[in-house]
This record gives sequence, C-alpha cells and structure tokens, in this order.
Amino acid sequence: MNDACIMLKEMKSSGLANTTTYNIVINVYSKDGNTKKAAMLFQDMVESDTMTYTSLLRVTNGRLDKALLLFGKLPSHKLAANTITYNTIIHGLCSTNRFVDALTLVDEMREKGVLPNRVTYNVIVRSLLRRKKLIMLVPVLERYTPESNPAGHFYFVDARSIGRRIGRNKI
Repeated sequence: MNDACIMLKEMKSSGLANTTTYNIVINVYSKDGNTKKAAMLFQDMVESDTMTYTSLLRVTNGRLDKALLLFGKLPSHKLAANTITYNTIIHGLCSTNRFVDALTLVDEMREKGVLPNRVTYNVIVRSLLRRKKLIMLVPVLERYTPESNPAGHFYFVDARSIGRRIGRNKI
C-alpha cells in the first residue's frame, strides 16, 4: 500500500496524476477498508468520476447511511451511476434487509437507462434466500428480463431447489 502512496505522490509532483490514478489508489484503499485514507485522497482530487464514487461507496464499510448520501451526490457533480454503482448500493440495501428499497432501485436503474445485470439480481436473490424470504422472490422474478442476462447464467436455477428445501418451513 505504501508503494501506491509513494507512486501517487511522485506522479502528483510531476503533474502526471489524474482521475484514473486517484481511482486506482482509492480502490485499493476501499478494498483494504481504509476509509480515512480513501476519503483524504478524494478530498485531494481536482476531478472525480463515477468510478471514484463507486470505490468510495465500497469503503463505507456497512454504513449505508453514508453510502446513500454519497450516492445521492452523483447528480450534483454531473455524474451518472452505472451498473456497478447501483449494484454496490443494492448490495448494501440487501445487507440491511431493505429489499423493497433494493427493488425500487432496480426500477430506477431501468428508468435511467442503466440495465440491471446478473450481479444485480444475484445479490438480491442470494440475500433473500439467506434470510428465507422466499415470498419476496416474486417481485424479483417480475423485474428480471432476458436482456439483463443474455448469457443465461442466473442464480434462479439454484433458488428453486433451495426454495423447495426451505419452503417446507414458514415462508
């Protein structure tokens, strides 16, 4: 990690540091869970992009309120969320049992022309299955469309078999 900081400082002093450079280092901090350093680098940036915000969303470490605030700032910076950005927020919502909000976000994605992908649905389905909320799979199935997963790899195949086992209990 120190190597990345040294490289960034050298690039910055040489005038070579750009948004991509910062994004790479912020993403590394994000994956390491180093909130403070990622936030410091973000404050140091002259320009940011959607990738910057997506990396920062990951570093919120389960603090969904902070992630939602950051997500809400995208339009004011003239940035649009992409599928990865939405998936990051949807994951946070599902992790805190806010499935209705997650499904609302899927609808928002479509309205804004951002196509949900296999990851989008898998995050929701896996979370619902883990929490044995099978009845909530119906709205997910209603939102799923083949164009969001042209390769056909989808978690619903497993959902049916797991659902049968869990379905013997209360839904």
